Amino acid sequence: MGVRNGGIAFGRKFHSVFLEAKQTIYRFLTMSLLLCFYEISLSKNTVAGFPMTVLSKFSILLYLCLMQNPQANNPLHGITLEMMLNHLVAHYGWETMSEYVNIRCFQYDPSIKSSLTFLRKTPWARAKVEQLYLMSLND
Repeated sequence: MGVRNGGIAFGRKFHSVFLEAKQTIYRFLTMSLLLCFYEISLSKNTVAGFPMTVLSKFSILLYLCLMQNPQANNPLHGITLEMMLNHLVAHYGWETMSEYVNIRCFQYDPSIKSSLTFLRKTPWARAKVEQLYLMSLND
């Protein structure tokens, strides 16, 4: 069980590093495009229709800094329902999961596929599974 949990922790860490790198590249490309647009617009004395006095390089950089990570406080950001289920099955097992969340797809002939189908159609059950996932991360 320790090996599986270690593998999942490594996978989660790799996933978060990958998302962070992806966001950094996205911010860099966005900033580059905006600055190129800014340089092209210098000859017209406007940027996106605003006078140069209103919109400067500083305000463009400030905007980019503010939009860094809108999901920073959401621990479920980037985690799919399938990833949650795989983690919970490895961490608790189907029997323990059915005790925490009393739904038939965890009790009788459980599988990832049937659970995904049910949870995608049932918001209250999905919310309970998300709570269980967050609880398992604190263990």
